[in-house]
Amino acid sequence: VRCWSMNGSSLTFEVIHNIGNQVIAPLPQVYCCIGLGENEDILIGTSSGQLLKLVGRKEASKIAKAHSSAVTCIASTEGGFVTASNDGTVKVWNSSMRCITSINTESLGNHHPISSLCWHQKDSSILVGTNGSAIWNVSSSDGTNFVKHGGPLVSSHSSSPMGLSFNPNGFSFATCGEDGILRMWSLFDSSDTNVFDLTMPSRSCAFSPD
Repeated sequence: VRCWSMNGSSLTFEVIHNIGNQVIAPLPQVYCCIGLGENEDILIGTSSGQLLKLVGRKEASKIAKAHSSAVTCIASTEGGFVTASNDGTVKVWNSSMRCITSINTESLGNHHPISSLCWHQKDSSILVGTNGSAIWNVSSSDGTNFVKHGGPLVSSHSSSPMGLSFNPNGFSFATCGEDGILRMWSLFDSSDTNVFDLTMPSRSCAFSPD
């Protein structure tokens, strides 16, 4: 794991060693995704479904069996974080790594791998992006679908993994995909308000906090 720092226009990194020594699973193990927890703790999702928490950029201080398959996404907010897996589940965790909600997306009608997540905690809204180009809008408190007619909120890109990010204002979100397009969406009427041609495939996007 590399921790990057920006100094002006320069990037430097610090390598964290020996994380795998504490993983309770057969090695070798693949780290599939990464996120930031409370106090800039580092969260790592593994190919065996485990969740590792690194405090102070040191060896894993906490390990949890989060999913039955690989953890593919981690998204964080001030009050906790949310994870997704190839097993089709989305789980909401508090900052102490206790699971408080488990959502089976297959029961909602999703039959594609989950490629991206974002969580707007104020509105209890989790957006779930899939390889089938669909975005689902579910409640972080009980997993219900916020879309009244059922089904996904929108279908945004050609069938491929996509990037997904909430605007901090909670009124809109952005997506990107391997079709090379960045789209801005209104959460209220599911319309795309802006479309940008990135001229290259992409799988992640984020809003600047300011």
